[in-house]
Amino acid sequence: MSQLENEIKSKTADSDKKEKVVKDLGPLVVIETTAPIPADKLRRKFTENVEFHIDYSAGKYRGKQLINYLANLNIKVRFKLTDQQDALDLVKDYLNHPGMAKIDDLIDIVMQLMLGLLGRPNKLTFDPTTFAAENQAILMTWFRRVASLPALALWVNPKVSREAIEAIPKDADASLPGINFVHLIAHEMFPLLVEAIPQSAWNVNETFFKERLFGGNNLFYYFAIPENPLHIATISQDVTNEDMPALEE
Repeated sequence: MSQLENEIKSKTADSDKKEKVVKDLGPLVVIETTAPIPADKLRRKFTENVEFHIDYSAGKYRGKQLINYLANLNIKVRFKLTDQQDALDLVKDYLNHPGMAKIDDLIDIVMQLMLGLLGRPNKLTFDPTTFAAENQAILMTWFRRVASLPALALWVNPKVSREAIEAIPKDADASLPGINFVHLIAHEMFPLLVEAIPQSAWNVNETFFKERLFGGNNLFYYFAIPENPLHIATISQDVTNEDMPALEE
């Protein structure tokens, strides 16, 4: 069995196991709270299928402190964000966060921002121009990370020659801010995002492709999901050298 097949088998087993645990805990229970979450409420995550709805403005933890706190808890959360500037400040901190933190509301805002800046359909309720100008460097890092994913699809495809891979520009930046780009892959609008990335932006980041930098997992762990059209193309081996004339010129 190939390494790729082993990765897919392991990923499928992990997903099945997590789904069974959630089903065993029963229907979703919403808990209104602030951060830090009181201990009596937090303990319910061990016996119930809970989602914590955090009133951001009423809590003690904000910004980076809140992101670090939630990253260590591994719980489902939603935010009550009534102030737009609070939301944008929190998104800025999330964009720059150097550790893994799966926070769905923030992932969604980042997805909408990226789609909006690429001129694609999105759900933004504000003009992102000023925010984008103030956070250009980290947003470009996220765009560059996402643009490496089509190259990863080729990297793991046995039908693609190493010569074709070598022709793709290299990205030597292995800095961790922006590492949460991997959570965009499971977003329902990811196909729109990856479709908007021009082939000229594709890049190979060998450190990200090879090392287990993502909470102990490798990049393929997050890449190999049914929601990812790039993964579907990979396992069906639809992509060949002949499909990539621009990379072989």
